[in-house]
Amino acid sequence: GYRNHNGKKIAHTTMSNLISNPKYKGYYVGNKVKVVDMFTKKQKFLPPEEWVMFKDETGEIVPAIVSEEIWDAANAVLKKRSEDVKARQGVCNHANLLTGKLWCTECGQPYYRRESEDKRGRKNSKWICSGKIKNGADSCRSFAIYESEIKPLLFEVFRDTAADADAMVEEYIRMYNELTQHGSLRKKIEQQNNIIDQANRKKNKLLQLAADDSITNADFK
Repeated sequence: GYRNHNGKKIAHTTMSNLISNPKYKGYYVGNKVKVVDMFTKKQKFLPPEEWVMFKDETGEIVPAIVSEEIWDAANAVLKKRSEDVKARQGVCNHANLLTGKLWCTECGQPYYRRESEDKRGRKNSKWICSGKIKNGADSCRSFAIYESEIKPLLFEVFRDTAADADAMVEEYIRMYNELTQHGSLRKKIEQQNNIIDQANRKKNKLLQLAADDSITNADFK
């Protein structure tokens, strides 16, 4: 496709600005920015409703390169897509639960899911290091992970974890019961609160004595 002057892909913001610029449908647009600091020349971009815009009827000053109908249709699509993107921000669009959870131990890059089929045409998706995808196969020594292999392992881990979780809950209950037997936990809390109260009373007394000049600053320290 088309590239910018550096030979790279054209940025989304550049394309958005091109599509939404009224001059391409033959309109002069001014008052887009406002100088907010005359010394630093700092400018502020104004909202479209504050722009000064008029149509070049002659086509000599701002010649149109597309019709108004095409421009309006393109901007309607741009607006719809922009709204869709904003609505999807912060929302996980991946149905696969492994997305964002597999990372390469060789280069530290996340694993990406790729659709694949075996010789019989059966789908068996695999996960590949994104660093290897971007930089070539020789850039990382990691290997592909097939879902048919990793899912049974994960199910086994989940089953073991569920059993361990029940045992841990029982252990926590036992420890809590030991602490609360005969009100020992409540007594310990009361003892600590009494120690804190005594320390606060001593501190307030020292402050009062220092304020009354009954003790010197050296004594207070």
